[in-house]
Amino acid sequence: MSFNTQEYGEYTGAPITLLKFESEAVAAPVLYTDIAFPVTFAGGTYMPEAIKVGSFTASETLDKASLELVVPTDSQVPMWFRYYPLGGSVSLTMYYGHDGDPAGEFLAIWSGRVRQVTHQDDAGTATLMCEPISTALQRTGLRRNYQRLCPHVLYGDKCKAVKSAHTITATVVSVQGDTVTVAGQLAGAANYKGGLVEWTRRMPGQVPLRDLRMLVDVFVTASTSEVKVMGAVLGLSAGDTLQLSHGCTHGLDTCANLFNNAPNYGGMPWIPTDNPMSGGSIY
Repeated sequence: MSFNTQEYGEYTGAPITLLKFESEAVAAPVLYTDIAFPVTFAGGTYMPEAIKVGSFTASETLDKASLELVVPTDSQVPMWFRYYPLGGSVSLTMYYGHDGDPAGEFLAIWSGRVRQVTHQDDAGTATLMCEPISTALQRTGLRRNYQRLCPHVLYGDKCKAVKSAHTITATVVSVQGDTVTVAGQLAGAANYKGGLVEWTRRMPGQVPLRDLRMLVDVFVTASTSEVKVMGAVLGLSAGDTLQLSHGCTHGLDTCANLFNNAPNYGGMPWIPTDNPMSGGSIY
C-alpha cells in the first residue's frame, strides 16, 4: 500500500499528475506530466509541460466530472485541433501518484476524451475541454428509421463493403486551400464524390498524423484531377501520395452496381409510394 503511505503521510505527499493522450490518428500516445522532470510509468516517459489541471467532481452519476486543462498553445495536443480536427477522437487518461513512492504507483482518476480546444493566442495558452467517458453512455443511441436509403456508415461494420477494393493511391501535383491536384485522370471520377481522402499529415515540429477527410467533388482536366476536400489541406506537398476511396449515394443502385454489396443494403427500397386504399400518395 505504498500509495496510501505517501498520500496520507504527514510529510510524504508530493503529488504528481500524469496525462496520457491517445488517438487512432497518431502512432504513439502523447505523455505529459505537470512536474519539472520526466516520469516513467507503465513503459512510457511522461515529459514536463506547463499544464494547469482544473478541478472536477466525481459523483455516483459522474454528471459533473468534466475536466478543463490549460496548456501552451503550441504544445502538441492543441496543435492537432489548430486547423482541422484529427481523423479520430482524442482520449485522455489522467493518473495521480507521488514523487518518491518506491513502488512507483499511479492511480487512474479520470478518463474521457477531448471535446473542444480553444486557443488564446494573446495569452499563449489553449484550453482543452474534456468530457468523461460516461457521457457516451448517457446519449440516446441511433434509431433505425423506416427509409429507402441505406443508413449504414460506408465501409463500416454493417455496410461490409471492402474499403481496400475501392481505394486507389494518387500522387500529389499541387495543393491549394481545400483542393488537391493529383496526377492522371481518375477513372469513374463521379464515383468518388462523397468518398474519403486519407493522407499522412506532416507538419514542422509535430509527429506525423493520419488525416481522414470527406471527398467533396472531383474535376478531371486534360492530364490531372482536382480533388476538393472537406476543410483546408495541411501537411501535404507535391510528390506525396494520398488514398482516394469511392463514395456512396446510399441508394440500392450504387450499392449493387458499384460495390456489389446489395445483400448488405440497409435501406428499404420497396416502400410503396401509393396508398393501396385510395391510390393517392401515402405521404
